[in-house]
Amino acid sequence: MTRTSILHEAVAVCVRHLKRLGGDPRALPVRERTVIVITTAQGIIDNGGFQYFFESDFPRRPPYSVFIVAYRRIGALRAATCLERAVGMFPFARPHLSQHRRNQFMDSLPRKSRFFSLGFRVCGDDSVWSKLDRYIQANEQAFGLRSNPALQRTRSARR
Repeated sequence: MTRTSILHEAVAVCVRHLKRLGGDPRALPVRERTVIVITTAQGIIDNGGFQYFFESDFPRRPPYSVFIVAYRRIGALRAATCLERAVGMFPFARPHLSQHRRNQFMDSLPRKSRFFSLGFRVCGDDSVWSKLDRYIQANEQAFGLRSNPALQRTRSARR
């Protein structure tokens, strides 16, 4: 799937707003936060599954529920469920706060474990990007996109 110009424009709007707010996605309005969280998470997962997603800390170490809720918000229920189940497999509370313990746990697992297979279900799942695109289109006014004539022409040309 190719990501549409509306997706790129919405991401650009959200990134600009995020920078103005000092880089904390939790300070963004819900719709913008959703776009930032999904593009960040899915981009990482598409490159290496849950291993890549969990191996490093995110800035400000948000709880993984922030990502799960964002996937649900755009309608990517399978991805949300897989991520939620993987988070639940860590044998300690609040895994978002302990990079070292997350990596120890993942290093102890065989590559064919249920944990990694959940990640492979989400890795490369183009439906996540399609759902994010639809979410943005349904909320385009929140991103200031309705007034952009170039995007209007792009959408008209696709129809």
